[in-house]
Amino acid sequence: LQDREFEALTEGWAIVHEAYWRARDATSRGYEIHDLTQMGEEQRTEFIDKLSFPNWQKQELRDLDDVAEKQKSYLKAWRWSQYNECRDWRTKLLMFADRKGIFVQQDIKQRFEALHDLIGDALSEFELRIRDLNAPMNAFNQFIQSDRLRDEGKPVYDELEMLIRDRVWSPVTDRPVSSTATRADS
Repeated sequence: LQDREFEALTEGWAIVHEAYWRARDATSRGYEIHDLTQMGEEQRTEFIDKLSFPNWQKQELRDLDDVAEKQKSYLKAWRWSQYNECRDWRTKLLMFADRKGIFVQQDIKQRFEALHDLIGDALSEFELRIRDLNAPMNAFNQFIQSDRLRDEGKPVYDELEMLIRDRVWSPVTDRPVSSTATRADS
């Protein structure tokens, strides 16, 4: 059982780490994006060719003549790519909690679930923000759930890290190593 718990905790930590930080990064107020309008045609073409977007999406970008429209389309496609990646990690987190949560203590499982919920709320808000990205008035630019993920999620994340660290390292104790003289006397 301890082996199962150890495996579950190490796997769960890897998943929650990716899910949490990717979602925080994607849903935050600030982000950096490449500016296609500042690139020359050759550089822009090479950049689009190397994107990790599906081929049809890259072709759509190539087919746009107006560089400003190309930038808007790139931004929206990039944001969707981020969203999909975060959604996949959130799904992995849900699958972990459902399948392996039985092997971890209840207070640890509750924190995995709390982070799952906070990530889900922030991603729902993010999805709506992407859908209305080019709207003159985007009602989802208040970042309420994204701020909750940052403000409420970080303490839960830190608590979870400490609980996992305590469980993983609990069998390890600080025992003094016996000296050679003591062994010789026995």
